[in-house]
Amino acid sequence: MSNFSRSTTVKKQARWIFWAMTALFLAVFLLGAPAVAKAEGGLEMTTAYPGVTAKAGENVSFDLALTNANVVPITAELSVTSLPDGWEGYFEGGGSNISSVTVTPTTAETDPAEATFNLTIPEDAADGDYSVTLRADAGDGVASTLNLSLNVSELELSQGQFTSQYPELAGPAAATFSYTLNLSNNSGVDRSYSLLSQAQEGWQVAFKPAGEINQIASLTVEAGKSQALDVTITPPATVTAGAYTIPCAAVSADETLQTELSVTITGSYALTLSTPSGNLSLDAYADRETPVTLAIANTGSADLQGVALSSSVPESWNVRFETATIDTLPAGTSQEVTAYITPGPSVISGDYVASITAGTAGGFPRYSEDAHILGHRGRRDHRAARGRARTRVPQIRETVTMAEKQAMIQTEGLTKKYGEKTAVNELNLTVARGEVFGLLGPNGAGKTTTILMLLGLSEPTAGSAFIDGKNCTRNPIEVKRIAGYLPDNVGFYGDMTGRENLCFTGRLNGLSEKEIDERAERFLERVGMAYAADQKTGTYSKGMKQRLGIADVLMKDPKVVILDEPTLGLDPEGIRELMTLIRELAERDDRTVLISSHQLHQIQQICDRVGIFVSGTLMACGKIDELSKQIGQSGRTTLEVAAAPDDNKLKETLRGLPAVLDVTRESGHYLLTAEGDARKLVADTLCAGGYSLLHLRQRGGDLDEIYRRYFEEEGA
Repeated sequence: MSNFSRSTTVKKQARWIFWAMTALFLAVFLLGAPAVAKAEGGLEMTTAYPGVTAKAGENVSFDLALTNANVVPITAELSVTSLPDGWEGYFEGGGSNISSVTVTPTTAETDPAEATFNLTIPEDAADGDYSVTLRADAGDGVASTLNLSLNVSELELSQGQFTSQYPELAGPAAATFSYTLNLSNNSGVDRSYSLLSQAQEGWQVAFKPAGEINQIASLTVEAGKSQALDVTITPPATVTAGAYTIPCAAVSADETLQTELSVTITGSYALTLSTPSGNLSLDAYADRETPVTLAIANTGSADLQGVALSSSVPESWNVRFETATIDTLPAGTSQEVTAYITPGPSVISGDYVASITAGTAGGFPRYSEDAHILGHRGRRDHRAARGRARTRVPQIRETVTMAEKQAMIQTEGLTKKYGEKTAVNELNLTVARGEVFGLLGPNGAGKTTTILMLLGLSEPTAGSAFIDGKNCTRNPIEVKRIAGYLPDNVGFYGDMTGRENLCFTGRLNGLSEKEIDERAERFLERVGMAYAADQKTGTYSKGMKQRLGIADVLMKDPKVVILDEPTLGLDPEGIRELMTLIRELAERDDRTVLISSHQLHQIQQICDRVGIFVSGTLMACGKIDELSKQIGQSGRTTLEVAAAPDDNKLKETLRGLPAVLDVTRESGHYLLTAEGDARKLVADTLCAGGYSLLHLRQRGGDLDEIYRRYFEEEGA
């Protein structure tokens, strides 16, 4: 829950009541029995690999980890609540069969409690997918359920698998396509696999272990085990509509496993708003209608449906449009529309700003383009911003200068010192309305300190911070009315339901009962928590609490949403759902979202811009592609190359390529510095020379590489 949204008076009363009730309880209880601590939720049971492939008759073991977010130890009874007929399973710990486990409070210094679940698959089990459900129950609603998935297959041990459940995806040209591949080693020995792709020139393919952030080129899979992989495919900016096939392979010394991923590009979405002549000025007079001809152009490769015009003007002004909605704007075409602007009757000569927006009226992809009119002494210069295009993930945005978009978060020389230590050093940052901005850096970089100063919860040593023009230090109450905050460890009253927690927040923010009921129902549905609205939050999982936390933040209808490590502790599916929800806060609601995180892959998925924090200093700020260009050499690229056989002739062959400037050796592969994109030249040359290409990757295009380079340059 957004802790700062609770008023000081209510918190003091709640504490007084809590301690009074506690004292009364202890006084009565101690008369008849010794005191027993009662856990209030916070039990979680997980396993690193909840889905495996095995043969009938095999024994499968799952290593379990149990964490306790309470301040006292709890004892959880272990049970199997769902098991296929004829299957057998039991829990083991310390070399013995067990039925319960004691879980001490889990902190950064302590490890989770551990147990093992052993499962025997019957000899006559048919091929197919099966599920097993485990439960850890400490009583009083403190419990955790874990679902295990098993695929029983009669594959020969030597036959591995490299598969995807959903190998075909479609979307716009600016999207990043994410797949999950499963690599199974069905042999009796551990095997090392190189991960390869044969994408067309300009396409980027990245392999990562499921749920992790580091990109890999190879991995080892234990005998009889499987490894899930997250694969992201990014088309080049110039890609045209059509179907594309990306062959992928996992190659070991004994086998080559292949699969194909399909990408269907539906087109690109881009919209511009200007005037036919490009002359962006006009005369306007008080209480008199003035026409302005606008040119709306679809510069993308896909048709746009329902392009609507809207305006934002000073009070008492009026704007009407000759045509308010364009039903269809085909790709490559433009249409002129006349807007009639009428200043207010009592307006005086001076500087005024009005905004006209052209955008698709709902649905996806959504695109909007802003144009701003600035008046000078009776004249208003029409300045067309370049706007922003919107798709689901990632959001397409063209460059918008902060002068053209309303700045919702702004810091000027913001500094925070603790004694001799500088936590935040002269931070100058601007985040625009409707933007998702990622504040990226390791723990201790100053991200949370910056957030506390933005919320008025910590005073800066120097400089100032503003949210929607309000000084965060001087006007903290006003800032809290328009800013919602979700901390990294969200908390709720465990003996209250999700709905009751939201209603409590609504009352603290002065909403009427009608507004409270309507908003609670709407936001529970929006975050996918309507099914658990009337369950006590003490029984919620981490992911459920995070989603309820988003609903809690939205109860006050904030203009700015600040999220501190929002995906910490979530499983991959929970992360995906939360990322979609955060993206919608900007796309559907036009809210400004500031995310503090060290999860590079998630930041890259949803943020329009990122800022890289190093030891309290903002070292870089911008779009991913802009940062990539900043750290790279002009016109030069760095390639990682590995091939077999790896002999002396290989290095000489690489040195002899006309585009290659330098060749060095690095941990199992060569590093090539080349002029331009030399990947096709390298691949063609090695294949023609009889080499087997094992690895080919261009560095510098993703957030992982940008992050690493900035830390190397700063000695962090």
